[in-house]
Amino acid sequence: MRRTAIDLEKGETLLEILIAVAIMGIATAAILGLFQGSIAASTIHKEQSIAGSLLDNFAEYMQDQGTAPYTDCPNASTAYTTNMNAFVGLTQTSTSAVYEPDAAKYQLALTVSGGQFSTPGSNPTTVTYGACTGADQGVQRLTLTVSSNDSKVAETVDIVKWRR
Repeated sequence: MRRTAIDLEKGETLLEILIAVAIMGIATAAILGLFQGSIAASTIHKEQSIAGSLLDNFAEYMQDQGTAPYTDCPNASTAYTTNMNAFVGLTQTSTSAVYEPDAAKYQLALTVSGGQFSTPGSNPTTVTYGACTGADQGVQRLTLTVSSNDSKVAETVDIVKWRR
């Protein structure tokens, strides 16, 4: 049987197959790159969520007079650091209400600033904060920070403590 020109042109050439494979490879590489970006973003969002949760619990713990009673300056920093360390212990205790399995991946820090009321005759609700070294006027600002050990996430909040 004799083959005609039409019969010989059936199928794809090697060049057509190579081009199709190259296009599929480029598309696959692009899709995998997007997946890696999504995974990285998801990891950061998870770390932010955990840090935010730890910070909320830390702020409530430090605000509570029962767990972190008001301490006059200049001893406040030492006393509040002791309270912070007690909180860290609670985050690692599985029976605690503030237990966080990944708490060891985060660092907690606090800074204490003593409040000074404005001079008599001016607006009495104005408070300026500075070093907690002088006479204590009964108000302090605690700056609480939770940061991940890999330094990708950091959350900060200020709370005000009043002497009661």
